Amino acid sequence: MAESILITGASGFIGSFIVEEALNRMFSVWAGVRITSDKRYLKSTGIRFFESNFADWDALRTSLSQHKNSYGGFDYVIHCAGATQCVDKDDFEKVNYLQTKYLVDALIDLDMIPKQFVFVSSLSAFGPIHEKGYQPIKEGDTPVPNTLYGISKLKAERYIESLVDFPYVFYRPTGVYGPRDKDYFLMTKS
Repeated sequence: MAESILITGASGFIGSFIVEEALNRMFSVWAGVRITSDKRYLKSTGIRFFESNFADWDALRTSLSQHKNSYGGFDYVIHCAGATQCVDKDDFEKVNYLQTKYLVDALIDLDMIPKQFVFVSSLSAFGPIHEKGYQPIKEGDTPVPNTLYGISKLKAERYIESLVDFPYVFYRPTGVYGPRDKDYFLMTKS
């Protein structure tokens, strides 16, 4: 039987490509999306959907509990859901930190801890350290994020790090662009 993987933010730019790669690698793929998400890039017949309100702890916990009762847990979780741009500055904290906390807490609460939880964070969690000297950033460097986006991603990382016996990996990509991207090209063009 194929190992199962939940990819949150699956309808987004990065998440939709991870879904495709997981299908290519023969995982049993669950695309974690909001009920209102645009699924235009999620057309493969091999995709199953995990729809929930990630901003509502009770709704998310209920959805995960129903999934567990019907299908069991997930072997892996890749948490791509997040916001890079927000009209209301408080939304960075709500989406990038609080929704991450809700997901992790619900997985723990329901005894659905995966073999590995991958949190797609951002290089912005480090902030502009070593920028002037063009020195490489090292894992032991002290992060100094200077944007609300970076601060919210670092806060989520710190929360996950504080958990005992929770298997996690942080992935901190730099600016990402390519097909399906809606924001980066416009930002660099301006």
